Amino acid sequence: MPEHLKAINLPKLFPALENNNFEKLSLKEMLVLQTIWHCNDLPIHEAFIKYLTDQKESDDSIIHFMLGKVYYCDKGVSQDLDKVIYHYHLSAERGFAKAQSNLAAIY
Repeated sequence: MPEHLKAINLPKLFPALENNNFEKLSLKEMLVLQTIWHCNDLPIHEAFIKYLTDQKESDDSIIHFMLGKVYYCDKGVSQDLDKVIYHYHLSAERGFAKAQSNLAAIY
């Protein structure tokens, strides 16, 4: 783990991480957590990927955005551009601006 992250106690910030209890995190907390993992080149927690995958039938734009990002980043699951586009598209259709921007960048 990078030195600057050792000072961050993620389970203290996100108590649900103690038991991989991701369903207790708000969507905003999940976005922050995924951003911390992504920006610091850390692998995405397997339980988090499973939680998102289990939610793939959701209508929530943020869930689909995060799934798109998981499949794009190649951290924890293999990169799959078809799945990236699929999930970003679902998120963009629901009005999530960052998904719209990421989708435009892909095309």
